[in-house]
Amino acid sequence: MLKQTVLPKLLNTAIVLLILAALAISAALIFAYDAFFAFLASRFAGDNAISNPHAVVISIYLLLGALIFIDVLLKGAWIYYEDEIPVAALPQRLKIFYVSIVGVIIFSMVFHKVPAIYGEDGLLENATALFAFASGIIFLSLLRYFKKPIQKLYLYGFGAAAILFACEEISWGQRIFGWETPAYLMENNVQQESNLHNLFNDYFDFGYLMLTGALATVFFYRKQLIGLLGRIPQLKNLIFFVPAKQFFYTGYVFIYLMLFTLIIEKGAETLEVSISVFLLFYSYNLMLRTKKAAQAGLGTTAPQMVQESSR
Repeated sequence: MLKQTVLPKLLNTAIVLLILAALAISAALIFAYDAFFAFLASRFAGDNAISNPHAVVISIYLLLGALIFIDVLLKGAWIYYEDEIPVAALPQRLKIFYVSIVGVIIFSMVFHKVPAIYGEDGLLENATALFAFASGIIFLSLLRYFKKPIQKLYLYGFGAAAILFACEEISWGQRIFGWETPAYLMENNVQQESNLHNLFNDYFDFGYLMLTGALATVFFYRKQLIGLLGRIPQLKNLIFFVPAKQFFYTGYVFIYLMLFTLIIEKGAETLEVSISVFLLFYSYNLMLRTKKAAQAGLGTTAPQMVQESSR
């Protein structure tokens, strides 16, 4: 009963306190803007001055938003998901996945000041591109097993997105082949490279918050997601693609990465390589489940494969 009574109350209390904190900060910014930043400068700025108050305001609200998001996610993890699989009972490949993704995070934190590992064209960046590209190829290779247009669209979308992710990570091979950056990107790209994602650096923090929160939501509210897809005729054929429940603990990884990226690591290299590791294992697991369903004679239509989606 502890799971059903105490934790929801604690989480709800935390959410209320965070909302009150957000309202208090909003009031301070409206009615005592100068005094508020004078207080922050005297407590946290070494030279008693804050050069970019606007960025501070955004950071404060992003952090509060992240904490509220995390409360909601943990409520889903602790309350609504009661049949998570113990780590010891997971298939060997999923144990390898968890060891890999935790190992990547620890490795990144230890070597984040080593340019050959963490910098441009470093080990982590190249590994991210390699894992993402491999997962994209796997997604596209599964197209032959599925006949429903929505299923093909899903695989095309994930495959193309993963390959795009890989190519953007290495600036489409610019530093490998040495071509010149186009004039528009030279003027507008923060790193003056042949990629598109660095045109949107001002929105990265918000994007990281939404991305990590959305990923954690998929794992912690998996049952609700399957129920929602099942109620929409046009989308129920996507149920098979919902990550297997053995990936449940990945939600905690992305909760950690949400805070780590917002507070400590603005470059998000650890987040990016972690996402690429997940994409690789997710696509590989999906491939195994798809082939198993096909060999069992279940065909390749989602209604026939729904039972497989829970494994």
